[in-house]
Amino acid sequence: MPVPLEITGCFVKYIFPKELQVNSELTTFTGAALMAGATGTGKITPTKLELSAAEKYVILPGCVDPANKGKTTYNTQLKVDFSMIKNPYSVKNTSPFKIQIYDKYDAATGTLSGFIQETKTSIIPQAMYE
Repeated sequence: MPVPLEITGCFVKYIFPKELQVNSELTTFTGAALMAGATGTGKITPTKLELSAAEKYVILPGCVDPANKGKTTYNTQLKVDFSMIKNPYSVKNTSPFKIQIYDKYDAATGTLSGFIQETKTSIIPQAMYE
């Protein structure tokens, strides 16, 4: 998902499709491009992780890529690897994988604000399971 270049830090909320078996085994988050983190290591510490509610999601800090510093052409992609998510028992398309981008997160209240962008078209097609 391309992100506006003027963003110098954001919070990305990934809302998992209900068909995916997301649970407490999801502990490692690795990012690239605008999700590489301030140090560029790719290891991401979640701002918030909700895996026990009906809507399961993770909020990750992002929109910072040290590799962009001093360049005139920027990488504007958000790339994240979620490990330990189990595939559905049956082979089928999933409901949408929602990705929302905000520019602020209030740790005291656990709320996001400053909505920037959302996608609702990301699905995991049946072909990926075959």
